[in-house]
Amino acid sequence: MKSILFPKKYDSTSSNAEQSKNIIEQKETKIKELEDKGKRITLEKYLSFLKNDPVGQQLGMYFILFSSIPIVLFLLGTFRSKKKRRNIRRAFKNGGGKYKAAITSLTGTAFEMNDNPQYRITIGFVYKGTYIKKTVKKVFYWFSAPYVGQSIEIVYDPLRKKIYLIDDLDEEELKTIFKN
Repeated sequence: MKSILFPKKYDSTSSNAEQSKNIIEQKETKIKELEDKGKRITLEKYLSFLKNDPVGQQLGMYFILFSSIPIVLFLLGTFRSKKKRRNIRRAFKNGGGKYKAAITSLTGTAFEMNDNPQYRITIGFVYKGTYIKKTVKKVFYWFSAPYVGQSIEIVYDPLRKKIYLIDDLDEEELKTIFKN
């Protein structure tokens, strides 16, 4: 009958002390290997933490939100400014030009951006002998608030019948737009 507790046969050449010493050394090396595996952070452990643990899911969500929102805002600002430049170039290609327009009426809206008010301004200008009146919204600084009769520079697109305020653009941008 085989012993369940001692499956190996008893070796009479080695002493019990040596056998137990070898078994202890083997178990100690296995324990050290398991401890080393537990200390190392592997990609599999991290991914399983993110997938299975609710705290990991929340941390992953925060990381994605806090890293992607600034990137999206930066890209929106970049695309918006490029779109404005592209529209101004298109206005020149469509036969439009740079004109001086006078503010004919001024109405404050309830919107404020960084404590600067937005105004709905109606401007009038002459294009090829016809008087054109358009309304636009723009945020002005408190110290440079517009007034009726003030002149501003615009670009008019006659095909699309749109105006673009160019006082937002700096001088270098205007030079590159007007050269093309």
